[in-house]
Amino acid sequence: ARNYLENVTVLYSGSHPVNDALDAVGRAIEMAKKVYIHDSLNIFRRNNDLFKTFCYNECQCTIECAVLPPRSVNGSVGLLLDYNKLSSTRNPNAMSDNMAMDRYFSHKIKRRNGEEHYARLKIRITQTDTRIDPLDFRFSKGRHEAIRRSNGEENWVTVNFIGYCYECRDTKNTGVILDVVEEHDVEAFSYIHNICDWEVECPSLIISYHPDKDKALYDKVKCVTNQIGGYQSQIAVAETFERQKNKNQYASAVLTKLNAKLSNPYNKAVSWKSICEESVGDVDSIPWVAVKPTLVVGIGMAHGLGNCGKTVVAASVCLDGGCMRLSHCCFLQQKSDIISTGNIKDIIKTSWKEFTAENEKCPERILIYRDGMSDGNFERADGEIANIRSAISEILSDNSATIPITYVICQSQHNIRMVPKDETQGNRRGQTVNVYSGTCLDHTVMEFGALSVTENERNNYDFLLTPQAGIKGTSKPIYFRVRINENSELDKKTLEECTYHMCWKYPTATKAVREVPAVKYAKRLANQVLSGLENFRYGGSTWFGKTFELINPQDADENGEIRPYIRMTTVDGEELRNMFNVVDLPFRHHLAA
Repeated sequence: ARNYLENVTVLYSGSHPVNDALDAVGRAIEMAKKVYIHDSLNIFRRNNDLFKTFCYNECQCTIECAVLPPRSVNGSVGLLLDYNKLSSTRNPNAMSDNMAMDRYFSHKIKRRNGEEHYARLKIRITQTDTRIDPLDFRFSKGRHEAIRRSNGEENWVTVNFIGYCYECRDTKNTGVILDVVEEHDVEAFSYIHNICDWEVECPSLIISYHPDKDKALYDKVKCVTNQIGGYQSQIAVAETFERQKNKNQYASAVLTKLNAKLSNPYNKAVSWKSICEESVGDVDSIPWVAVKPTLVVGIGMAHGLGNCGKTVVAASVCLDGGCMRLSHCCFLQQKSDIISTGNIKDIIKTSWKEFTAENEKCPERILIYRDGMSDGNFERADGEIANIRSAISEILSDNSATIPITYVICQSQHNIRMVPKDETQGNRRGQTVNVYSGTCLDHTVMEFGALSVTENERNNYDFLLTPQAGIKGTSKPIYFRVRINENSELDKKTLEECTYHMCWKYPTATKAVREVPAVKYAKRLANQVLSGLENFRYGGSTWFGKTFELINPQDADENGEIRPYIRMTTVDGEELRNMFNVVDLPFRHHLAA
């Protein structure tokens, strides 16, 4: 195990870690690709197994696959694709019938008698005459296992490996088996799907071990892995670890984050489930949200310093009724507290596309949690709502199309505190007695400067909520201001309940957090992107033959706005694409855990 770990680890010994982070991460990825994709340690060949991962093509389809390693040092690498299910596609119209059929085949083989066939690699085992697909086969804990399907359930069972064979089928109808060719009867073969035509996820996650809490190094590693490379990353700090009295607790916190980051569009994994009255079976559900397709979006902002600084607008969309699996998007604009027309439209369009690809149906209602808006900008929020309606009309190609919108402003910067009337009605931690987790105030008249909660509010929906159980100091509530609510079935009590339930769905905390996780992630991502913008200035950063550079247009777009973006080019200057969504990653959108 130590020898294996050494082959995928880069030990940095230089004196400029921030400047050299790009190179160090790049070398670690190259080492991982040699081990997993090229099987340089002969691990997969020796164990009669294939490396399983995910791939992504120009049609924007994410597919599970097994890597077919090269037969020589300079040989080509192939892919065996999952032909049964497609995890997600952001462009459903791009999936042609031919491509769907081609996904079945993995090889073009030539038999010793000269016959040529299109075939798929299969595995023979002693327990059954049925040939096993490589994606249903693995080597784990010193033995081979295969998936047994029975009564709608899938279980891994121990099997004995015999060898490989090739299942030849009709290219026009893959349901017709023409022949089964044994491995020894094959004179030559070529791969149908070459790895050069696909983006392959490898590694799934990068762990970076830092000596101390150097923010510059943290920001650089996060920018290199998440934005430039498109990889998930987890950072552990030696100084923090050594300072812990209970080191297992620190390790457990890191593992909790790793667990959250390994969720992807294919395995649809969640750290835990919440069940409510509306739940159907053992399905992760939030009250009201799970009843019918609901687009829940949290929006956060981060502002650069100075008049020439940029504003980063990030959004997290909940992909299902459990509100724990998220997809993210992030856009840049000139410094402003109000989201530009182009950015708010792109947020809705991107969130809509991700939700639809995940659920294979369009949302029927929208719930927006908007952070970072002060009382003085409330009227300008109506402009954002109008732009949301416009984006929906453009998505549906129907100017008269309407979908009910609930737009909630989340204010965390205020001076209101809620405390129990006496010590017996609260939660004591040390010398402090706080209100219980989930305490909600929505009816008593209160006046604190510009903030107010009154019975006579225009919609009577505003409320103060303290989801978290105070650990240190006095708990500070979030002030939720409902600017508009067009969802007739979403009354005040239901909105309060679903908001509180969401606060339990932050996968790196086993308790309720103060902010709605969709907003919390959006704010973290916005700050993360803002901290990494310097890496894209002054010529940008070069990564595996591609250059990423921040572009500040001089001319306004059709909305009269100047929208910065990241330009991706080859090292020769050929333009590949312009990324207005600066975290447009194919495999894992769960970035901020």
